[in-house]
Amino acid sequence: MTSASIASVTLQVGCKPSSTTSTSEPEKSNSTKASKIPLRVWLVGEIAQPETVIRQWNAVSEQPVEFRTLQANELFEGEKCAADLLLYPARLLGELVRRKWIVKLPSALDYSRKPTSSGQDVEAEIAPPPAAMLAAAKYNSTQYGLPLGYSLLSVLASSASKTDSTTWKELRQSLTAVTRGTIEIDDSKVDAEALVDRYLTIAFGISEVNSKYGVLFDLKTMKPRLTAQEFLEAGEILQGLACQPNAPESVIGSHSVAWSWINRAEQTAFAIASPSQLNGEVLSLEGAHKVVIDGGKTWNSGAGVIASMATQCQQSAQTINFARWLSEHTTLDSLRGQVPGMVSSGTRGVSLAERLMASDSSLLQRADISNEPRFSAAYKLRASLAKQLVLFLKGQSCDQSLSIAANEWSKIVDEQGTASFKSDYEHSLGLQV
Repeated sequence: MTSASIASVTLQVGCKPSSTTSTSEPEKSNSTKASKIPLRVWLVGEIAQPETVIRQWNAVSEQPVEFRTLQANELFEGEKCAADLLLYPARLLGELVRRKWIVKLPSALDYSRKPTSSGQDVEAEIAPPPAAMLAAAKYNSTQYGLPLGYSLLSVLASSASKTDSTTWKELRQSLTAVTRGTIEIDDSKVDAEALVDRYLTIAFGISEVNSKYGVLFDLKTMKPRLTAQEFLEAGEILQGLACQPNAPESVIGSHSVAWSWINRAEQTAFAIASPSQLNGEVLSLEGAHKVVIDGGKTWNSGAGVIASMATQCQQSAQTINFARWLSEHTTLDSLRGQVPGMVSSGTRGVSLAERLMASDSSLLQRADISNEPRFSAAYKLRASLAKQLVLFLKGQSCDQSLSIAANEWSKIVDEQGTASFKSDYEHSLGLQV
């Protein structure tokens, strides 16, 4: 699986990072002037070209910014989050709230806030994003951050395919007709998050359970539902996708890898990828087309980026200004392809990826869209599931793989305490206030 990495980029050469002081609430500051102390911005994920952010931010502000990139396991192995602003996939929200590492969205960034006379940098009213994006940044009905993106996955067909619409059942039947053989898996090519994204997109799409009350766990017993029929069927479809000629990396690899493969495939083929999680190198690729899944449910994976003020924030006014800049449509459009999961809800364009993102944005307005639950320990559960999905694709039975993952999930629930986990799960679903 892809190894975690840490990288720091200082947006103003010669500035030293501020010292870390533990506080329960961000420092209150009325100053919006640039300080000499860099803002500490932590990004859970990757950024393609930090110099692009450097150039664009320096064009509008003299405030230095220091970026640090890290993976979820690195973040949570630490005892604190010594950042001013934290950028992270929405799926991590519950864990961050549980650890009290972030605070609720400052009023200056509230979408419902009316213009004031407190200063040009903070007075403009922010245009609210689609409801589903806004909900992804909430926990227990409290807004904890600015949603900077979303991630809907599409079923894509190659140019050789005449399929424009189908059902999950029909897709499963067509894929099970593919000759089965040994699937060669290179562990170094596995993108665990993308693999789980694909699998859960299928399972959520098939499931007849009301997603309002959760698909991953039985809300009454808090037992994992991984051995339910929709998860078994999702495994069959995932395996069928991997058994296509030269296809394994399009299933286990990143969204960019899958996108590149399906757009270049000459034979009839299918893949699942998120256009909002592509890197700039493949954004303009054309060739494939979207397959509409009739009767399938729309699922917003937890990969959309959220911006939250950290509890240990030491420069609140400057942090608010930077967060506001990041949330602007023009900024998000200009940074497209830089940070996977960061995309404007107003994306427009002529490329296949841009057309799909524009279509996805309209879907986010629908009331029946499902957001991936943002409960604590989600990163542990996904890592456990990814490991078993890889073993399944290597030849382990689907029943065995899902049973092992379900048992590991149960242990994680027991470690936190069933009552505590249930409350957390309900909060992430918006069922408790």
